[in-house]
Amino acid sequence: TASPKLPVLTIQGRITQLHVAATLTVSEEQKARYTEDKSKITGFKGDLLLQENLSAYATHAEGDGTTILTFHHLPQATVLVFATEPGPSAQKALGGLYDVYKELDAAVGEVTLIDAQYLLYSCEEEEKDVSKGTRGAYAVPGHGPMVYAGLAGPAALLDEARAAPEWQDNNIVKHIREGDWLLAYQADRLSDRPSLQP
Repeated sequence: TASPKLPVLTIQGRITQLHVAATLTVSEEQKARYTEDKSKITGFKGDLLLQENLSAYATHAEGDGTTILTFHHLPQATVLVFATEPGPSAQKALGGLYDVYKELDAAVGEVTLIDAQYLLYSCEEEEKDVSKGTRGAYAVPGHGPMVYAGLAGPAALLDEARAAPEWQDNNIVKHIREGDWLLAYQADRLSDRPSLQP
C-alpha cells in the first residue's frame, strides 16, 4: 500500500533551537511477544530513538518571516520540540504590545485586588448590590445576561464568537457594531468605584 502523504508545516518565525527530536519504537519481536491481560494494563517495551537534528524527519526552508517544514519521514509516536524566534513583522507587533503593556501597567499599577476583581468580574447579584438594585449583569439582545458584569463577561462572549465559523453574525458582535451601549455600561460601572476613577 502507498504511504499517506506527509504534512507540510508552516511555522511563524525561524527555528532557533531543537530541544527534542525523537521517535518511540517497538520492535517486531516485542510485538510478537505481547499478550493481552484483561486484569491489568499491559504494553510494549519500547526504545526511544533520539535524533540530533530535524533533517531526519523534514527539510526546512526559511523566508518571509516563516519556516516551512516539509516532512519526508514522520513515524507514529514522533515528538518534535523546538524554539522559534519571531519574524520581523511579528517582532514589530510584539514591540507594540510591549508598549501597550507599559501604558497599561502605568494605568492600573495602583489598582487593588478588590478593585481588579470588580473591574473584571461581579456576578448579577453582586452588581445589583453595588448599584443598589439599579443594574445587573449586562444583557446582550438575543443572548441574555452575561455571566459577569465586568470585562470578563464580554471577553468570554467574544471568545465564543471568534471560534464560530460565522462570527460576524454572533449576537455580541452585532450588538457592538450597532452601538456603544456595552461601553457605556462598563464606564457607568466605574462611577460606583471612586478608587477606579482617573
